[in-house]
Amino acid sequence: LSKRTIDSYQKAMRKFFLFCSDRGETRPTEGTVLDYLNQLDGEGKSASTLALYLTSIKTFFRFLAKRKLYDNIAEYIDAPETDRQSHSKGFLSEEEEVRLLSVVEDSPRDYALVFLMLTTGLRTTEIVNADLEDLKEVGGELRLYVLGKGRKTKKDFVKISRDASRFLEEYVGDRTSGPIF
Repeated sequence: LSKRTIDSYQKAMRKFFLFCSDRGETRPTEGTVLDYLNQLDGEGKSASTLALYLTSIKTFFRFLAKRKLYDNIAEYIDAPETDRQSHSKGFLSEEEEVRLLSVVEDSPRDYALVFLMLTTGLRTTEIVNADLEDLKEVGGELRLYVLGKGRKTKKDFVKISRDASRFLEEYVGDRTSGPIF
């Protein structure tokens, strides 16, 4: 698990244990978990937050049950349905893309950055973490190897269009190492 995931799980478990402590419960049950989720729901937490907290609880009690230290009290609790639409990615119209590029046209750096984002769909963090050494020509095409979400190595890549390549070259100049942007 990534450090970020572990931190999220720890935060969720601290909150659950605080909930139990506030209620004077030293031996939580399935009902305790359900009450906790209902309280979070009542506080207006999103379905994805509830799912994260439940996943943390389920993982913890599965761990304890495997070692025969405590019953898996969350085993049969289903996660709430999440609204997939709230996580869907929107896109810009062609007119919006043209307007965005016109705003940055006087800066070779910003133009290359925005053009690369528009033509590859890379996340901000993937672009920010990209180095010049991650640009490689393979079979006549330029590729940018990136650290994809949840990855530990730069194995994922995107193909860079000729136009994007030209704008990158104009910005990068003679540099051969270091961050692209």
